Amino acid sequence: MALTSIRWPDQCRPAGDLRRRHRHQSDPPPELLVVNKVDAAGDLALAKLRHALPGAIFVSAAHRDGIDTLRRRMAELTVPTDTAVDVLIPYDRGDLVARVHADGRVQAGRAQPDGTRLRARVSAGAGRQPAGLRRRARLGLVK
Repeated sequence: MALTSIRWPDQCRPAGDLRRRHRHQSDPPPELLVVNKVDAAGDLALAKLRHALPGAIFVSAAHRDGIDTLRRRMAELTVPTDTAVDVLIPYDRGDLVARVHADGRVQAGRAQPDGTRLRARVSAGAGRQPAGLRRRARLGLVK
């Protein structure tokens, strides 16, 4: 939203519609309202906006004001959706090797005497070992 627009309250409405659409979700997407061109606004207009939009980030892209705050806030809102794994998968579990290749991003893989070692990035839930693999790890069959 740019402060040079007279219709800034109308510009905020789509964000409210989006919030209402996602409020029933257990994990709604993060939201961040950014008000640009604060250098073009008068003190009174800016004070009114800060009061009306308490969670907003106010920036001036032209003067780089507020950009560091914006970057920090974006980093806070961004949660990694994947995790790094370095696993040795026994040869009789080719299904897991296939799953990592299909659903993850394999960074390195090589055959070893006891199985296939993979370094990969997989979805956070996929980083957990299946029960059968956990049992084998406790027995020392998987490193």
